[in-house]
Amino acid sequence: MDLLIPVERSVQVPERYDLVAGEFCVQATKFRKQATIFLLACSDIRWEEHHAICSEVLSKVERYSITLRRSDGGLNPMSSTIFADIEQRGVENAWDTLAITANTCAYETRLDVKSLTRERHSLSLCLLAQFLLNGEIFICSTKHDNANRNSLMYTVHGLLDQIQPAIDDLPISTKELTFLKYCRMPSVRFCVRGLETDGYIWDLPKHANLSTSDFNLPNLSDAKKNYLESYPWESFELKALVERLKQRKEFILAAGIYEYLEKRRKDTTSPALDYMDLMACKLFQAIDRGFQLRLANLPGQRASGIFVPRRWELSRPMNVLTTWQPPQKGLNEQGNAVSLKVSWGVGQVVKPRRWINGMVFFSRDERKDVLIGWPFSWTRSG
Repeated sequence: MDLLIPVERSVQVPERYDLVAGEFCVQATKFRKQATIFLLACSDIRWEEHHAICSEVLSKVERYSITLRRSDGGLNPMSSTIFADIEQRGVENAWDTLAITANTCAYETRLDVKSLTRERHSLSLCLLAQFLLNGEIFICSTKHDNANRNSLMYTVHGLLDQIQPAIDDLPISTKELTFLKYCRMPSVRFCVRGLETDGYIWDLPKHANLSTSDFNLPNLSDAKKNYLESYPWESFELKALVERLKQRKEFILAAGIYEYLEKRRKDTTSPALDYMDLMACKLFQAIDRGFQLRLANLPGQRASGIFVPRRWELSRPMNVLTTWQPPQKGLNEQGNAVSLKVSWGVGQVVKPRRWINGMVFFSRDERKDVLIGWPFSWTRSG
């Protein structure tokens, strides 16, 4: 979409932006990007009237790929920001925000506004319910599990800001927000104790570490690294990983990675393989840097998954929740995927902690019902 901005006759419009006489013609995405950068730079101005103007204009043109970027490279939560921006718009009919947020966040599950208003339901609770019913990730963090906190003190976007995680290490360097939009749990169901979904809970035993610092691979130039990050199946790093797994008699996992490499070398494509490409890139990067990896298995089985942990997670057992749902015809082209480090709570519920990268291989009949516990302060006992 192009924007047409009227200009005075005395203003000289640069070539390529003068397609319509008397108008400055610019792509909307380019305009939003440059305007966001400019307004953020102006936000340091201390004069109150300028700061207010910058904030107001930024709320109209904000480019999330810039404003959600943290100084450490991670991304702040997107949906809570969208909810906040829509709330500030002052929509004439407040109940229209249900449809507006659903469209903006590409939600598949929608709520019946007529029934909800007839039965006098709370709009805030309906917005929260729509957020959860669409499988959005929420984190049971210590900052929100404090029993003294009262969830009713927050606005909807304030509550989402408390529970929606920032992602530190997405397995993608372009179109991050598009990827993040579809990091959702499939087929969710409300339960008294939490949110139920279909997924796989992986055990990462503390003795199942795999060192990559002794793979004895040649040093790569920056250009070669950049190339292999886009085509990880061509790397010697993943081939060496397969061989090391065979040496450790982890034949199931070795076969899974080898089969993936063969499919990609033959240019086989699918949404599942596209997602595995991203995770294979993270494995390649970890091996290139000599990091230790963690083998993972479904309960009672041999290892069929491998993850990239943080350094302080190497000596303790871990669990990871993964879900995958292929694209649904007419709904989205991405599919839904989740890979979260979790901890066990009371009564066989899991509590998500953070995003974690890794490759897993499974069959659909191994999928289980997984109960994700509500944040502690949401429960009656809290």
